[in-house]
Amino acid sequence: MCDQFCDLDEDQDYCANLDLGGLRWKTPTIDQLKDLTTRQPPFENVDYDLWSRDSDPVDELAWTANIEQAGMEISFYKTSEAHVRCIAD
Repeated sequence: MCDQFCDLDEDQDYCANLDLGGLRWKTPTIDQLKDLTTRQPPFENVDYDLWSRDSDPVDELAWTANIEQAGMEISFYKTSEAHVRCIAD
């Protein structure tokens, strides 16, 4: 289970198996994460990178976003660790 930090595979498993509110959950796209960075009022005070389910087609790195730094996208190796925020499907 993905508790604090997890790699991309653990993240996607965590969201797919999340049992909350009778909803189906998934890892957000990079565009959905970017939308959270511009939400007013802000989504929440998050000062760490969040996994997206999107990968760079050239190098197969996964895209992450940082809610605290609007527009900041960074690609990580899928075995790196970042946080997860699941969204309802």
